[in-house]
Amino acid sequence: MKMNVKSSISLFAILIVSDLVFSSFTPHPHEDQADALITWKTSLSHFNITGALATWNTNTTSSHTTPYSPCKWQGIVCSHNGRVEMIQLGNEGLVGDLKNFNFSSFHDLSELQLSFNNLTGSIPPQIGKLKSLTYLGFSENKFHGLIPSTIRNLTNLLFLKLNGNQISGTIPNELFHLSQLQFLYLDHNQLVGSIAPSIGQIKSLRELDLSFNKLSGPIPTTLVNISILAVLAMQNNQINGSIPEEIGQMFQLRYLVLGSNQLVGSIPPSLGQLIFVSMLSLYDNKLTGPIPIELAHLTALDYLDLSSNQLTGDPRELICALPELIYFNISHNMIEENSSLIYKGNLPKPPRLFRNGECVAANISRYLHTFNNSNINKRNCKDIIIIVLFSGTFILLVLFGVLLKRNTMKEIKSKWEGQ
Repeated sequence: MKMNVKSSISLFAILIVSDLVFSSFTPHPHEDQADALITWKTSLSHFNITGALATWNTNTTSSHTTPYSPCKWQGIVCSHNGRVEMIQLGNEGLVGDLKNFNFSSFHDLSELQLSFNNLTGSIPPQIGKLKSLTYLGFSENKFHGLIPSTIRNLTNLLFLKLNGNQISGTIPNELFHLSQLQFLYLDHNQLVGSIAPSIGQIKSLRELDLSFNKLSGPIPTTLVNISILAVLAMQNNQINGSIPEEIGQMFQLRYLVLGSNQLVGSIPPSLGQLIFVSMLSLYDNKLTGPIPIELAHLTALDYLDLSSNQLTGDPRELICALPELIYFNISHNMIEENSSLIYKGNLPKPPRLFRNGECVAANISRYLHTFNNSNINKRNCKDIIIIVLFSGTFILLVLFGVLLKRNTMKEIKSKWEGQ
């Protein structure tokens, strides 16, 4: 019996000693992430000395029996089990690249925010190892090269912000397999090629910005499959073809911005079904035909830019029908001469003049152009107010006058009432 007790005590002592020895040579689960972050920090050529990375230090005097953790470092958020869950280093003055960032150490990472820094190089294909990622923010850096195809592995991604870089190549089809994606910003890069029809597979997408690239080809009609899309921005590309009628079925759109492309044909009357749209911008294309009166149904519209096209027709009825309109630009078109004016500028609220309860014209506060053969000095146009009068039968009277910029809509209206 005594022998059994002594043997048990000896065995227990051996187990304790073994555990201490093992723990002294086995890295703490937090330390691998801390070491990975320190290694990347060391590779950077610059960061804000008073910023988050200034707190990224390890206590070299402590033994491995008192492990260090990155969870108290600024810019780092850990989960309940002490693993790094978020890296938030936006606008930290980081200069360097991601070559020494060990993506394999951060399987639990849900957010990687590195926007508004000066990071360069390409986006490593190893980024596909961050399979728990829901937010990837690389905007406003100097990343170049291609979007890696391994991005398809980020199946939990909700936010993808790569805007404001120098990313080139085409938009990889693998990106369109991210079925959970809600916000996709690829604007202000150097992307080329057409937009694949498979973009319509991202049915959870709410905002899509592809502006200021070198994209070409038509607007995919499959966009209509994204029924909850609220923002569609593709301006300043080389997109051609016509505006698809199907866009009129994207009933949740708030912003439709397709300006400065090579779009042809007429403006689809179906756009009048987008009753929630507050911004419609189709400027600087090759659109022809009359402005569809169906746009009068866009009662939420406060910004309308149809300038620099080849549109025809009389815009006055449309102006009167849009109660929220603040900015209206239809300059540099082929508006019929009997409509007398092409407006451009900010409209003070209310942007219309009424006579006997009837909308008769819009008062333009900034500047406007008359027809193409006008002799008006455009440099002074911003100081000119032109008012279209109706009295009984249709009479057109053009009144020119230079007004001080401090004149308000109330003052102009009071002058009318005093006449």
